[in-house]
Amino acid sequence: MFMHLLPTVTLSCLCVRKHDNSNPPMLVKTRHRIKYLALFILLIHISNSVRNHTYLHCCALLTHAESPWTLSCQAFNQLYYVLFLDVQMQRTGRPQLMHPAAQLGLYLFFIGSTMGNKHLCLIFGITPTVCSRVINKMMIWGVQKLKRHLFAQVKFLDEEKMARFARQINEHEPAVNDVIGFMDGLALQSECTSEQIEQNAMYSGYHSDTMVNNIFAYGPDGNVFLATINFPGSWHDGSITANILPYIGNNIGTYNMCVDQGFP
Repeated sequence: MFMHLLPTVTLSCLCVRKHDNSNPPMLVKTRHRIKYLALFILLIHISNSVRNHTYLHCCALLTHAESPWTLSCQAFNQLYYVLFLDVQMQRTGRPQLMHPAAQLGLYLFFIGSTMGNKHLCLIFGITPTVCSRVINKMMIWGVQKLKRHLFAQVKFLDEEKMARFARQINEHEPAVNDVIGFMDGLALQSECTSEQIEQNAMYSGYHSDTMVNNIFAYGPDGNVFLATINFPGSWHDGSITANILPYIGNNIGTYNMCVDQGFP
């Protein structure tokens, strides 16, 4: 019986040995793949560590007085007092979520940048509902308060201011001695309408969108002294300016304004 089982045991041992001999090549392939993967990851890490990065250095940052996108504390306080000087603070009930100064800051962010409501909510720590409600409230409140206020008046220059502006521009550009300001157009996007005729009038082929065209003239101090607003988007800057050229000619005297080639 023992001799009968011997061939079976020998055959089984041979099978096991044959199976064991097939494992090393698979292990070698697996190890090679792991090495290649580790080498690939190492090369990516080296590439990321040696490639050029763009850094913002301190010398590139403008000071508060030099930045064209900031409102000085004095100007902000003046605007705040104009809007909220006669507003009584709520003393009973649930207090307001945002202080009037924060509401003004939110409104200035909204009209002075291209940020969406979600970014404004992140900056001011408010919900979208509060953000929309405050912006809509400030738009109505600002128009009511600034409609007839001295700070918001757009008034053409008198002779004294025109002479002063001409001297300021001449100091910067000695070859120019009779320019008092600059005039340019501003196109603002507007909502589409279902009225075909109105939509066609408001559509601007240059911007490929529904726009509202405006013309502003401003002096070297940045203040606007002439404005014509809410013209259809299909109107060119030259066509809009043709409506106010007689007024400009009667008030500008011997001075000129700097414009681009889109104006007559």
